[in-house]
Amino acid sequence: MESYEVTTVLAGGATAAKRKSAKSQMEKAVIAQEGKVVGFEDWGEHELAYTIDGNNAGVFLIYQVELGGGKVRELDNVLRLDEGIVRHLIVKNGKKSQ
Repeated sequence: MESYEVTTVLAGGATAAKRKSAKSQMEKAVIAQEGKVVGFEDWGEHELAYTIDGNNAGVFLIYQVELGGGKVRELDNVLRLDEGIVRHLIVKNGKKSQ
């Protein structure tokens, strides 16, 4: 399994319930790809450098996940189809877990 950092951006003004729901959906998506979430950070709402889908601000949620190499593309597709996520980014950490 490889270690990845997944950053998701929700629309600005997302409520605590929406953040909790997004976290739960991410955990389910990672588990469905036979991975696990090993860390989570809520960076809160920040102004975006440019407007995305009419949003000037976004709520940043950062996940540390472990996935098999072939499952990253599938997770990327799941995140791309999630209408609640304005943008996402998956970056490999370079660490391997046992």
